Amino acid sequence: MYHSHTNVTPPSIQDFQILLNENVYEMGVISYNQDVFIVRPGDGWLPTESEYREIAAKIRKEVDHDVQSLPNFAEWSFEERTYVAIREQAYRIARYFEWKMYGGSIHG
Repeated sequence: MYHSHTNVTPPSIQDFQILLNENVYEMGVISYNQDVFIVRPGDGWLPTESEYREIAAKIRKEVDHDVQSLPNFAEWSFEERTYVAIREQAYRIARYFEWKMYGGSIHG
C-alpha cells in the first residue's frame, strides 16, 4: 500500500498501523517534498494493535525529549521540528519491531 502525504512528513505512527494487517507486504509514503519511505515488516514482530499503541506512545515521548535536546533545536522552523521528530519516531518504531525501513530524501 502506498499513499501520499499532503504535508512534509515521513511515515507517521498512524501509517504504521497499516502494517499490523498480516496481509500487507509493505507500506510506502511519499511526502509533499517528494521524500519517499518504504516499510516492510518482513520477518519482524507483528504486534497486536494494543501492543503497537503502547510501544508507539512510549517511543513518541522518548523522541519528543531527544529531539528537543538536539543542538540548534530552538532555531528550527515548526516544519523542520515536525519532520525530524516524525522521521525519528518512524525509524525507532521500525527498529523496535525489526521491520525494514528504506528511504528518505530522493533529492540529489
